[in-house]
Amino acid sequence: MAEETVEETNASAPAGRRIPPAWLMGMTYATFGLVGGFTAVTIPQILDAQHVPVGRIASITAVVMSSGFWGLAIAPLVDIRYRRRTYALVCGVLAALAGSRQAVLHSFTVSQPQKCV
Repeated sequence: MAEETVEETNASAPAGRRIPPAWLMGMTYATFGLVGGFTAVTIPQILDAQHVPVGRIASITAVVMSSGFWGLAIAPLVDIRYRRRTYALVCGVLAALAGSRQAVLHSFTVSQPQKCV
């Protein structure tokens, strides 16, 4: 009986290809849970310990967690015109540009002396 179940699940896979075990899929999804938990729980607590105002903490958390919404909102557009590889390349380049811009802005902010009040 167990052999029939294995054969049925492999029938949908291309010839010569093994289906990965269910626990492996669970491990790949664990990263989403770790990032979500870190974003929703740990970051706000760290910011609160640094005496950041609650409104600012909420804004930072909302911006960080909005990537899930934007992924869901943009997903149908991926199938419209270009290949997914093209969209991945464009989004990767935009992310690299945004990260390097932020690093440059941060370096200017750090290099300027802060006034102590």
